[in-house]
Amino acid sequence: MTKSTTCVLIDDDQEEYELFSLGLSHTSLGVTCHYFQTCAEAVEFYGQDGIGVPDFIFVDGRLVEMEGKNCIAELRGLPLLEAVKMYLYSGMEYTDAENENMTQLRIGFLKKQASIAQLGEELKILLQAGNLL
Repeated sequence: MTKSTTCVLIDDDQEEYELFSLGLSHTSLGVTCHYFQTCAEAVEFYGQDGIGVPDFIFVDGRLVEMEGKNCIAELRGLPLLEAVKMYLYSGMEYTDAENENMTQLRIGFLKKQASIAQLGEELKILLQAGNLL
């Protein structure tokens, strides 16, 4: 029996979660996704005992409460999540220096797509590869 894939999306926009969920459904991979509106909610949840470890965490690049990179740094500070693959999920373009910094911090990048089908394809590639940049 194979382990099912789980992911987390941290995004303060409920509509983005709905689009992300639709993109996941286009992958046909049967991924379970948990949603948090704030980084603080996710940190509190994963700081508890007995919580399962997600395979992937996607964080909006610009949360109301903080930058996505700072949220990822907080999440990486939790022993449970140290080795989890984490990605900024953003429509913004980053400079080469920012991309290099994200690579050094073990942060991947998933660009928000113009269509749900495109997002599904990008997610499928990423989830099947299981790579962290």
